[in-house]
Formats: sequence, C-alpha cells, structure tokens
Amino acid sequence: NSPFDPDDLDAIRGMVRQPISVVYLLGKYRFETYLQADTDHYPPIIGIDPSAGYKRDSSAITIIDSQTTKVIGCMNCNYISTYDLSRCVDFIIKNWLPSGIIACERNGVGHGVIANMKKAGLAKNMFYEIKDIVVEDRFDGVHTYKKKIRTKVYGLTNDYNTRKELIDILMDRVQMHKDKIISPIIYNELL
Repeated sequence: NSPFDPDDLDAIRGMVRQPISVVYLLGKYRFETYLQADTDHYPPIIGIDPSAGYKRDSSAITIIDSQTTKVIGCMNCNYISTYDLSRCVDFIIKNWLPSGIIACERNGVGHGVIANMKKAGLAKNMFYEIKDIVVEDRFDGVHTYKKKIRTKVYGLTNDYNTRKELIDILMDRVQMHKDKIISPIIYNELL
C-alpha cells in the first residue's frame, strides 16, 4: 500500500547501502551509521519520531547532515520506552554530536521524550518555536478572558499542516533526491 511510485522505490533500492558501523545504544538498541560528515562546521539534525510501539509503529532517530541532507545514521525500534529513547539521544549528543540540533515530534508520546531531554540538560540543542500559550482563563459571567504569554515550546508541532508539509518533503525526497535515502531502515519504511 505504498503511496510511492514503484519505479522510484526500485531506484532507491539500488542506492541503499549497508551501514559502515553498527553501535548498540544503551547496549540494546541498534544504531546504524552510513557516512561520516563534517559535524564540526555543520551541525547535524537529529530527528526524533517517538511512538508508543503500537501495531507496527516504531520510535525512530534519524541523523542527517545539515549541509547535504544525507542520512548519517538511524535507528528504529517498536519496543523502546520514552525514557530510553531520550537516553539514546542524550548519549548521541554528549558523546558524538555535541552541536547536534534535536528536532523531536511533539505528539502525545513526544511530550515525555522532550521533558526527559530537557531534564538531561539538552534544551540548548533542542528545536523550539516561540508561541503564545494560554496560562489563565477567567469568566466574568458574560465574557471569557484569556491571559496569554509568549514562551518557548520545544519540539515540532504535530498537526494537520505540519504532517502535510512533512509528507510533501518526503514525496519530494522520493521523487527528486533518491540518492539521500541510503538506509535500509528508511527504505523499508517507504514500502
């Protein structure tokens, strides 16, 4: 039931390569590396897609080179806890990619991952948006008054518009940038 053109998928399959190294994060979660990148001058982007592991859905970490957008490494796992997922990111930042920019999906599961990463001291690496949030509702019997403040909201909003943009980017990748999809993990997700 893949939405992608079979010819595009065949072309991508021909570009998929085996990892140059495999590391087990926290001793149990397989992380595959596909290329070396200049992470000193160009901070890598660490995308996190948290999942509760229901059905076939997996939590995933994908690291891309911010200059070329090629995949540096990735993992996916359908049984990792939110706590362990945040610990894996903490390990990656503190041991491999201290300049990495963390972009975590802010969904129901992502809230816990984001909170854990902030507790671990990773807020300076995390993507955020400045948003107006309601901190108080008052009702005077006739009108409702909302008090709002501008604040940092960590993570990537998970709403209809964001999902549509992400699907558009993925469709563009599959059609126009096949050479950047070199991971068997990502290729299998496209099927």
